[in-house]
Amino acid sequence: MPVASPGDLLHTPASMGRETRAGDFRYACLSVVFAVLLAMVSAASAQAAPTSITGYPVEAGHPTNIDHLAVGPNGTVWFADGYWPDGAFHALIGRLDPADGKIQEFDEGLGSFSVIRDFVAGPDGNMWFADSGSAGTDAAIGKITPSGEITEYSSPIGGKPRWIIVGPDESLWFAATRAVGRVATDGALGAYELPEVLGELATGPDGNVWFTYGSGADAAIGRVERHSDGSAMITLFNNGLGPHSVPERIVAAGGYLWFNDLSGAEPALGRVSPDGQITEFREGLAAASSVIDIAPGPDGNVWFTDNGAGAIGRITPAGQITEFTDEDIEPFEYYRNEVGFPLQHLVAGPDGNMWFTIPAGQAALGKITPSGKITTFRPGENGLAWGVSAQEIAAGPDSELWFDGSIWNSGAETSTQIIERIFPGDDNPPSAPPDKAPNPPTTTVPGRVVVIGGRTLKLIRKGQVRVRISCQSLADSCGGKLQLTIFVPKSSRRRTVGSVSFLLAPGASQTLSLRLDRLGRNLIVAKHRRRAELSLVPQTNITMAPLRLSIISPYRRDDDHRPG
Repeated sequence: MPVASPGDLLHTPASMGRETRAGDFRYACLSVVFAVLLAMVSAASAQAAPTSITGYPVEAGHPTNIDHLAVGPNGTVWFADGYWPDGAFHALIGRLDPADGKIQEFDEGLGSFSVIRDFVAGPDGNMWFADSGSAGTDAAIGKITPSGEITEYSSPIGGKPRWIIVGPDESLWFAATRAVGRVATDGALGAYELPEVLGELATGPDGNVWFTYGSGADAAIGRVERHSDGSAMITLFNNGLGPHSVPERIVAAGGYLWFNDLSGAEPALGRVSPDGQITEFREGLAAASSVIDIAPGPDGNVWFTDNGAGAIGRITPAGQITEFTDEDIEPFEYYRNEVGFPLQHLVAGPDGNMWFTIPAGQAALGKITPSGKITTFRPGENGLAWGVSAQEIAAGPDSELWFDGSIWNSGAETSTQIIERIFPGDDNPPSAPPDKAPNPPTTTVPGRVVVIGGRTLKLIRKGQVRVRISCQSLADSCGGKLQLTIFVPKSSRRRTVGSVSFLLAPGASQTLSLRLDRLGRNLIVAKHRRRAELSLVPQTNITMAPLRLSIISPYRRDDDHRPG
């Protein structure tokens, strides 16, 4: 093959060189223009990409009671489930594989009285969980492999495990009723007993494990310093807490530990330095504040949900508090459910925003930017089904979020539990105008109150049962008094044993806590299960068909192991 010499290259005709260079220049300009246009189109497409939500109904062949959602390192979604066959609670652990949407549940290896409280992805590739059981002897820390094999390790002291985290030493640390403990990935377990009840725990910026502890005069923030010989020194700090403090959740952010103080008299947010200096902040909180969940944000601040004010809040490292509200978020009075988890949860999303669920209001889901701009997602938008109610939310490893909830079918008066996947977008979806709003299902009856959930209520703390209702009206609010009646054998008639008033906006849902009187509590405890009826005394032009259901007591009068 001939090879050009240097002389041949130097004696190229001048006209050919000019034509070639001009053509190359035009081609280069066109390429740049095309690239710019393509980038603009791509950017516009990216900016216009809406948030998309996909649901995975949990069809397990039995009544479901999903709780405590967590995402594994490989993207699988794990959750606790359980139901009441023959009056006894049966616990299961569920797994959703996003690759095919398949849901499986596992129970082999769980105790006879297992109650799953919390999940965390362990450093060994397994999911670890706290199992509080229904009696102290059933308490355990457990792990489940990606394939569903369960192993439990009995908790030696301190009562029921409730929270579990990965500690600074790559072991699992847990908070029990009256102990903080550690379990290695090989199952070696130990605990340090304490006289008062623990709250949540977190790994601090100093490499130690911290926890919330006690209430009132006994309230404190605790620190566990573990030594190389396996011993530990526990220090309790309380200087700076109020006389009625109830510290609960705790997170690490910006070189400090942060906690929420659920004191009814003086609700606050608290900051703890690594040397134990506590400062509480109240200025900026609403008068009726009830700060339930806190989480570190990608902006360096700590974010929180305030159910008492119906607000999402932010506190800076210096302690400046700002709260943000939206018409789709309704303030409501907060009650713990039987496992002590919040009803409204938030988490940092992969898009730089904080995402949260709205269990009571016009919307089911929301996000807030670092500057405080709130976007809400109502049922019927972005893939959210009509009648959906969201609960816990968690971030996954693939730029997505997950939440669990339920979908109410008002025609059949049944609910289906569901796990939903969120791919965040850059949109700010407007609400549809009234004349173009999608029609609700034909089974929805305007001006009607419906009860969401199953036909079984559980008696929980202080003799209460929890009832979730929905206002199935497109224009008018629903107000009235929900009352519960039980058949009294001795009198051969029904007796009203509790009632609760409510007022819901059109289309809104809310969880009510209905307290039974002494007769009602005694009847339920004596027989463990009773038939009852929910009915409505309306204050507005609404109706509700009386609903026959069962009430179950998780303990009998002679049972010392009360639910905690």
